[in-house]
Amino acid sequence: MRGVADALRELIESWHGRKYASVATLAAEIKKQTGQDVRNRLYRELHGRPSWQCVEWIVEYCAPVDAPHEWRRQRFEELAGRWSVERAEMPPGYAGRVVLDGEELRPPVLSSMDADDLLTQVRLLKREREDAEKAIAQQETQVQLLRDEVASLRAEAEQISQESVNQLRRFSDNADTLLEQLRLVQGQLDDSARASANLVQENQRYQEQAEALRRERDQAREEADRRYRALAELRTSEEAARYRLNRTIDELENRVSGLRRELDRARRGVRDEAQAPTVSDDDAPPPLSRSPLSLGRDGVLGRKRR
Repeated sequence: MRGVADALRELIESWHGRKYASVATLAAEIKKQTGQDVRNRLYRELHGRPSWQCVEWIVEYCAPVDAPHEWRRQRFEELAGRWSVERAEMPPGYAGRVVLDGEELRPPVLSSMDADDLLTQVRLLKREREDAEKAIAQQETQVQLLRDEVASLRAEAEQISQESVNQLRRFSDNADTLLEQLRLVQGQLDDSARASANLVQENQRYQEQAEALRRERDQAREEADRRYRALAELRTSEEAARYRLNRTIDELENRVSGLRRELDRARRGVRDEAQAPTVSDDDAPPPLSRSPLSLGRDGVLGRKRR
């Protein structure tokens, strides 16, 4: 098995491209990056027993330009195994795996409490602190995002609340208008009830529906969270009332048409009777109106125009 110094010299020569002046070039590169003059130290340790600091310098600065992280990790694991055999101790400050000829001598040190030496413990503590700072930064970012989201939700809630108030006001206005229209319909139904007993029953149902609408309006004002459902129910009730009213009007028109036809037949029968006395126009009953009732666009009961 080759020693650590041989493996390091081979790595330097592979990085430099030739053996001559390779150590000096490496020392100049280390000085450029760190400001430390380690030329004499490199010569001395490469011809003796390299320190782990020397191993870290050479692996770090002699790595190929496009070398992935995996390449450095494997170099450190192999050199750590040789270094630990030569020194009979684990590399100080090194927390990775220690491998010798494919056999793992020590798994990675994951916690500063499990470190074998003070330098490794310090580095792990520094890494743990950096990880904690990153976690804190991420938590602060998440907290800020949550604050922004809460602020956005609060603004959205305020907007929805304002829109709800506006919709409630419009609903109240529409309900008042609808109630006014219902009052007009109620009055017309009262007039029609005197001529037909069936209209009295319809009028009673409309009064009950109007009262139900009033209760729904009061509930909608007291409970804003039910405004949409109450509005839908009110519109449904209004459509049902109009539908029933139209049906009732159609029935009345059919009945009036039938009565007119019977009246016409009766009049023709009277004229055909030769012995019947002649009735003057002044004594004749007034003709029925031929303008049937209809529901206008505004929902008010009126006469159809010819």
